[in-house]
Amino acid sequence: MGKKNTKKKKEKMKDFVKPKLKVGRKLERQNATQTNFKTLTITLPNQLQSSSEEPLSQRKQTLQVLLAQLRHYNANVRYDALAGIKDIISSHLDYALTNLSNVLNKVMECLTDIDARVRHQLFVILKYLLSQLSLTMLQPFFTRIVARLCCGLTHIEHDIRMDTLQILDILLDHFPGLIASHSKDLLPIIVDLISQQCNTIEDRGSFNPTNAQRIVPSGTTNQTKQSSRALTVRLKGKLNIHQIRQKVLYRLRRFLSSIYNESFTNSKVQAMQQEQTNNKSNLKFNYHIYTQQAILKSDSSLDFSQIFSLSHEFRHFVDSLMPLLINIWLECNPSKLMHNVSDGDKLLEVSISVMQEILSVLQLLCQACREQFTKTEQNSDNVLRKYFNNIEQNIFLHFPITAVEVRKGKKLKNEENKSSDKFNMQLLELNLTVCDIMIYFMSIISLDKLPACEQVVNFITKALKSRSSFNTHGLISIAGNLLNSLSDRPKDLGDGKLYVVDIVQALHQYYSNSHENSNSKFLCLKLLQNLLKEEHKNIICGVGSYIMPQLDDWLVTLPDDILKPELDGSILESISITILKSCFLSGFHNQSLLIHLNKLLVKFFDPSTEKFLKMSLNAQRSFIEILYFCQIFDQQLMKSLALHCHAVDKTLCSYMLDIVFDRFNAEIGRSTSIVANYFSFLMSILSGTSKQKMMEYEHTMDANCAELKVCPTVYWNRQSFILNDSALSEEEFWRRHCSILQHIGWQLERLHCRKDIMKIFNKALLEQLKSYKYLPVQTAMGMLKCLKSIDSSSDSTSLWAKLIFSSFYTVFNGNGESDIGWQTSLLELCMSLLRDSAYMSEILKVSISYLRESGVNEVVAMAKLFQHLMAVYDLHDSFAANQRLLHDLLTAMKGSPGGEKLSYSLTKLEYDASLITASTY
Repeated sequence: MGKKNTKKKKEKMKDFVKPKLKVGRKLERQNATQTNFKTLTITLPNQLQSSSEEPLSQRKQTLQVLLAQLRHYNANVRYDALAGIKDIISSHLDYALTNLSNVLNKVMECLTDIDARVRHQLFVILKYLLSQLSLTMLQPFFTRIVARLCCGLTHIEHDIRMDTLQILDILLDHFPGLIASHSKDLLPIIVDLISQQCNTIEDRGSFNPTNAQRIVPSGTTNQTKQSSRALTVRLKGKLNIHQIRQKVLYRLRRFLSSIYNESFTNSKVQAMQQEQTNNKSNLKFNYHIYTQQAILKSDSSLDFSQIFSLSHEFRHFVDSLMPLLINIWLECNPSKLMHNVSDGDKLLEVSISVMQEILSVLQLLCQACREQFTKTEQNSDNVLRKYFNNIEQNIFLHFPITAVEVRKGKKLKNEENKSSDKFNMQLLELNLTVCDIMIYFMSIISLDKLPACEQVVNFITKALKSRSSFNTHGLISIAGNLLNSLSDRPKDLGDGKLYVVDIVQALHQYYSNSHENSNSKFLCLKLLQNLLKEEHKNIICGVGSYIMPQLDDWLVTLPDDILKPELDGSILESISITILKSCFLSGFHNQSLLIHLNKLLVKFFDPSTEKFLKMSLNAQRSFIEILYFCQIFDQQLMKSLALHCHAVDKTLCSYMLDIVFDRFNAEIGRSTSIVANYFSFLMSILSGTSKQKMMEYEHTMDANCAELKVCPTVYWNRQSFILNDSALSEEEFWRRHCSILQHIGWQLERLHCRKDIMKIFNKALLEQLKSYKYLPVQTAMGMLKCLKSIDSSSDSTSLWAKLIFSSFYTVFNGNGESDIGWQTSLLELCMSLLRDSAYMSEILKVSISYLRESGVNEVVAMAKLFQHLMAVYDLHDSFAANQRLLHDLLTAMKGSPGGEKLSYSLTKLEYDASLITASTY
């Protein structure tokens, strides 16, 4: 054991053995550096590739370098850096999106740059970049963007605040939902751009700063403690003040529109509907050394993102905003608008723009009141009602707003002071907005207390009668809103009845004078359609109306407009037909419209003009529905309808047959002429061809089609189609015809007073059968199809049997050249009729008489026919009931020419006949 331990100790002590010195050998120093080492390299091809192909700007700079230069002290360097970033984003968008967080964070810092060129370059970058982003891509970084916007909007420099509004425009264009969700932060700041908050305890007049103006709306008390806002004033000229307020009001209106859409429509942003409950932002900003920090203060007690959804917030917002709007309106001085011809119109143009923005915001508030009342079913009209006196005294008092032309400070000596054509469209839009605001107050205030109502009606009617070409859509929309507002109050309408008459007449005149293909005509028809829908709702709810009787003269002219060739297949034609259909279905039509439409029905279905066929499918269906309410049992109209049944779509044809059939069932006992015209209509459809073509074929009969001596000849010919259209193949025509025949047969089973009516129909069919020697296959098919629904008398059985025999002969004699399935259909129909022994008896008699004058080919065809019939088990009873006639037929075949050549066929027939006879015993 001891030896082992000593050995281990010696091995451990080897590391500390003192080297032995030898002569001539130098020892290395302990602190000497070893230079004889080896190195190995590690290569990553992908890493080298990405570094070498990193996108560069035109100046060969990378994105990271450019982003770092955005904080350079030199404005030119910052401008060039933004230009380089623009180059990389436009050429390598995917690469920029991978670094989106860093790009947005660095670029948005330039929003408060003191150099105007840098801010403009930032505007160009964001305009392109935000147009390429989706909602989900921008949403994680949008809070930082909003914080930067707040800094820009509250910056001490006026130019920076105005340029920030342009960035806000880009966000409102592409992401209005996100902006609306952050309205609590942004909306108070936008209002602060043109006003400032002041608190008063007892007397509001005590606040009188040199840089602010204050207005106290009527209806408010001066002895209550509340906050108010006063307009800020910049002493740089009247034009400059209006321009600033126009810019701010424009953004305010767009901002409120986005909030309105998010509050009352389906929001595009579901994840951003709820705001964070924290009132303080946890974000930290690194401000440039050349900018000034902005201190943000907002009223946290009011959630502006829900101002249109909650009544309390909405009332608070209106109370703070309305005095500002009225004060700015008064500054524009609408009573003294002048168009200076010599010095230019810049001030007038800006003033009109400011007034338009004020009215647009007020119009939006009125719409929010309507929507809030509809959504919450609470009376929110009082929110704006208390400001009605101020609105009436300051806005409605100067309606309609006009601009007076002056030259060198003097008024022009004209009969009427008219504004220049340059501002006609702006002034009309301004006045139309005033009308819309007035229409809102008409819905909550009695007409007796609205002296401006008559002015609004006179303005609308005058603009319509003068055929104003400016803002046609707005003009017609306001006229429709005015009519709807008057229709909602039929009880206390009063003088409003005269207003309704004037507006409807003006609309009708405007519609009549408009071009056929103009947008004005389309808008008028859409308005008429919407008015009828509202009237239908009022009728369902049991509310009367005075508008509908005034529309009768307009509705009577619609059939004439539809007949115009310019409207063939157009949307105006479809809308007009839809309007007429809704009138008849709702019971709005009067007798004059019905009489006028009945006179024009023949023109609508005139085959020469093909007016009906040029309509769209929906228009054709709607017009067919109108037929139910018209007097359609006119002889000429019935002929036209029959021709169109084979030209329209198969489903429309069935629908037309149903409409005519229902009307016939309703008027079946009123007149005998109705029955005659209806059966004439059915005969035209059953024949599958026109009477004129059948008569022409009588004179130009093909020599290959042999005429039968004892019965009419049934033939198939392409020329016998009711429509000689190459687009309609023979097979398609036959299938269509069979479908129509099946539908007619189903209708005949549902007739009222069926026995008496079918006797008349049977007589009509027999008269047609006697009047022609040659019948097309489709005509024979139609007549035999109806025979199943008719209780024919014994006198007419022989005549029907001749038609059945002729059909059999045509099938087995090979007279039809086209194999499209008509042979099988016709054969099955004839065999179903032969189940009646009476028809079988007549068929055998006709066959015997035919064999007496037949040749060899005819006898061969007869043998094939009866071989096929005897093979059908369902016909054995009919054959058994006529054994004697069957025996006489076989005897006649043996004695006919060529009978000895048919010994095998005749023997087979005798054998089949014996089996049928034996089966009966």
